[in-house]
Amino acid sequence: MPDEKEKWDHLVTKYPSDFSFRGEVLPTFPLALEEFRRKSKGEWSLSNYKIAISVNDDQSYAAVSFLPDPAYFVNGIPFEIADRGMYRNGMAIVYIYRLGDLSLVNTSYMR
Repeated sequence: MPDEKEKWDHLVTKYPSDFSFRGEVLPTFPLALEEFRRKSKGEWSLSNYKIAISVNDDQSYAAVSFLPDPAYFVNGIPFEIADRGMYRNGMAIVYIYRLGDLSLVNTSYMR
């Protein structure tokens, strides 16, 4: 049975990493998380979400997207029909931030 260190030790030298982003994007994470928690009212567990990060070409805007896991699969393909924009695991939301001043400039609710 592997010990705990064997489970994480390779992460110290892993290259390439699973993902990376510019340091300017990091301060948007707690802002987006606060907005998400406010919208979800504590009803949508983050364990049911994937978080996607995107930055525009000149790196002046960043998107933090909260994407709920699909509740069902049909022949291995994720499938779910939203009920009034709501999926079983919560709503999909994209927050767009201006990186210069960390202001929220847009919120999009995805279907």
